[in-house]
Amino acid sequence: MSEFSKKTEAILHKYSDMQFIIDSTDEKIKETEVMMIGVKSPSLDGMPKIHNPNAHEERILKGAEQLDVLHERYQKATAYMAWVKPAFSQLSDDEQFILTEFYLSPDRSIALYTVSTYFHVERSTVYARKNKALDHLSTLLYGR
Repeated sequence: MSEFSKKTEAILHKYSDMQFIIDSTDEKIKETEVMMIGVKSPSLDGMPKIHNPNAHEERILKGAEQLDVLHERYQKATAYMAWVKPAFSQLSDDEQFILTEFYLSPDRSIALYTVSTYFHVERSTVYARKNKALDHLSTLLYGR
């Protein structure tokens, strides 16, 4: 397996994480904004409290830092998807199916069985087709 095929495998393993970031960032931003402006309820645990006159400012600063991190992660995830999705869509339907089963499916443990059953081929043929699909995607992503 070539160096670029290994990089492509790593990219495919990150796909679901990047999609999760894109899907969940809006909700996390809203939660962070609410945390920044909300008034914290006192906890009655019987322990004496120390008054912090800067607590509100500290909460706003912490929230602003979290928002920066969320926006940065979102930008990286969208850039990743803008790079990977067009290349993935250029693959044939069979190549997309194989790579989806091996790298993007929630139950990757049965990918070999699923692909071999779908194409009615042996294990060695499935691995050969997977490697060929990876090489094709590598060429589309890296031009090599």
